[in-house]
Amino acid sequence: MLFFVQPLTAQINMQKEWLENTIEVLFPGRTFKGQKIQCIEVETNIKQENTRIERAPKKYIFSYNTNGEIESLIELNKKDSGYDSVYTFYYYNKETRLLISRTYNNGSYTAVYETYDDKHRLVKRVQCSETNLSGDFNFFKLGQQIVEQSESFSYESLGNNQTRKRFLNDINTVYKEGIVYTDESGTRVTEQDFTFVTTGVRVSNQYVYDKQGRLTEKKYNSDAAGNLSEVTKYIYQDALLNQERYERNNVLRNECFYFYHESNNLVESIVCKQTNSYRIDIFNFMVSFYP
Repeated sequence: MLFFVQPLTAQINMQKEWLENTIEVLFPGRTFKGQKIQCIEVETNIKQENTRIERAPKKYIFSYNTNGEIESLIELNKKDSGYDSVYTFYYYNKETRLLISRTYNNGSYTAVYETYDDKHRLVKRVQCSETNLSGDFNFFKLGQQIVEQSESFSYESLGNNQTRKRFLNDINTVYKEGIVYTDESGTRVTEQDFTFVTTGVRVSNQYVYDKQGRLTEKKYNSDAAGNLSEVTKYIYQDALLNQERYERNNVLRNECFYFYHESNNLVESIVCKQTNSYRIDIFNFMVSFYP
């Protein structure tokens, strides 16, 4: 299954995005040794220089259905009086290939509607602010809906595992286009090169895999603000992801080390160190499975 997907959100949560990518690498298909994952809880801790570990300023709870699709995500943010919660619920319509993700945050609702074609490629994404007539965030009954952002995507096969992808804005005008390259099987994206039509700004993403199909390197290049080059390297040891290294313009900025339970090799924690500070981020994982 091949997706040409890029995120569209009102506010980008880089930590959440990194965790989602990490879970995808650690648990492809949301399974572990044949067991279907029901829930992944991630507790975040912070260690500053000469201080004790600050426990759980933020916690994430990812819940999945038996098909491995995410059903809900709860973000718990620590406050002086307790925790502030942000809820995101996911809805699937197999017949029309529609995915809805709706986030509830402090009384406000933001929804993203995604439509896919029969090749599982994203063809339209709409972001809306909405109101709930039910008064219960667990049960949504649509009232008012205001479109905040809309874009669509078209694809043209060029052969030799190359596809031209165009990004169109809400007035159906192409604002970005480029080529998506896949491997010989057509299941993995190996490179994406795009150009913004009006400004000529170029962005490129490259992905390298090993013989086992595991992601080993991810590269990003852009000339939007001078020359920006980012490289993330994934290092494996004894069939397990052992280390992650992030470099910006050839300078190491962040390192992450993975630790596993000795009994079953299930991920236990990830420790990340920023090279230009004394801060250490610790992510503790708790994984539960369907019976």
